[in-house]
Amino acid sequence: MKASLIEYKGIIDTIVNSDDASIKEYYDTANKELNNATNSRKQFYDFVKQVQADYSKLLDKPNLSPEMIIEILNREADLVKMADEKDTEIRQQEIEIEDKLNKKDSEKREFNWKLVVDIRFALITVAGISAGVLGGKFDFKLPKKSQ
Repeated sequence: MKASLIEYKGIIDTIVNSDDASIKEYYDTANKELNNATNSRKQFYDFVKQVQADYSKLLDKPNLSPEMIIEILNREADLVKMADEKDTEIRQQEIEIEDKLNKKDSEKREFNWKLVVDIRFALITVAGISAGVLGGKFDFKLPKKSQ
């Protein structure tokens, strides 16, 4: 019985280690995606600031026609709109990544609970067989899943 439990524990350890490595890799990838989104946002904002600074320099020139001033101001407004759209896009990507992480975390908890149930079944089976073979009383209780 002890040898069977040791072998079963080794199998479970291998499964858990493999699952943990897979989860770590998934989280590493998700973190890279979040960092890329943050860097993309920063690069875009830096670009927008530079273009706005260039437009501001143009507005400092005397002798600009009112039409040209309006055109420059419209372009600046377009930049603000583009920045808002880019920010919305990046925020949506971040939300999707977070949703995927939450789903993966739920899957991991489900897997762990299933593993506990399987271990409980194996322990009860081994204990029951042992008690039956040895002629002892079998009264074995394990904790229940808490919500």
